[in-house]
Amino acid sequence: MKKNALAYFSIATAGTLWGILAIFVNYLSSAGLSSPEIVEIRAFFSVLFLVLICIFRNPALLKIRGRDIPLFLGTGLVSIVLFNTCYFITIRISGVSTAAMLLYTAPAMVMALSALLLKERLTARKILALVITAVGLLFVTGVLSSGETLSGAALLIGLGSGFGYAMYSICGKFLVGKYEPLTITTYTFLVAALGLAPFVNFRHIYSGISSWQGIGMSLGIAAACTVIPFLCYTWGLKKADAGKASIIATVEPLVATVLGVVVYREELSAGKLAGIILILLAIVVVNRKKRAVENR
Repeated sequence: MKKNALAYFSIATAGTLWGILAIFVNYLSSAGLSSPEIVEIRAFFSVLFLVLICIFRNPALLKIRGRDIPLFLGTGLVSIVLFNTCYFITIRISGVSTAAMLLYTAPAMVMALSALLLKERLTARKILALVITAVGLLFVTGVLSSGETLSGAALLIGLGSGFGYAMYSICGKFLVGKYEPLTITTYTFLVAALGLAPFVNFRHIYSGISSWQGIGMSLGIAAACTVIPFLCYTWGLKKADAGKASIIATVEPLVATVLGVVVYREELSAGKLAGIILILLAIVVVNRKKRAVENR
């Protein structure tokens, strides 16, 4: 357990940085940019940072095998493009905290896919943490509380973000034994930037970020909310199993909720508060040491 502590801390750090993503998304949205355009900005500037880092550290980090391209298509298109686009849309229509909580249907998807594809064992502790997380999400969406329930469209789009996020853990797990985390992250965002490029208007993007503040926000969404946290998460994923990594990263919706309430004046209902507490409890459960078993 001790040797994994740093990996779990790294994953939690990534979740915290992802939790402040809405600051950049809301600014770029107010500049008139669409969700796919914001995803393109995030991916494009991230690639610039990552390629420079690779060249500085070791150009060999930019080498990949052709047979692994389908896995990078999975992390780049199925994960990054889908997850970000759905997440940014959900922020617009449902608010920061609700979007972040819906994103964390991902642990349930990761657990199921990990058991099927990665042959990871579903322990009682993992299942308990998933159940607690699921109940917490039901409170957040208003299903188990007196709060307003989400529209069907918002719920489906939010679940789409969760599925996309889950796919990074699944596809990334097949890559971590072959490449450095920096290589994986670089090609993930390169694929995302190239894959989305034909569907966005670059002139419109330029007009939206042409101010110094716009450039700063574009660089910020790439560095603070992308490059650093994805490197942290991918490194942590190398040391921890995909299911645990996804649950520990649920610190993200907690940070996003605080951000939504304090900065964007979103209402913190009793149901949403109950959901936050349950998700925190799930994190505690998945990290609790099984002392009795370890001492036998």
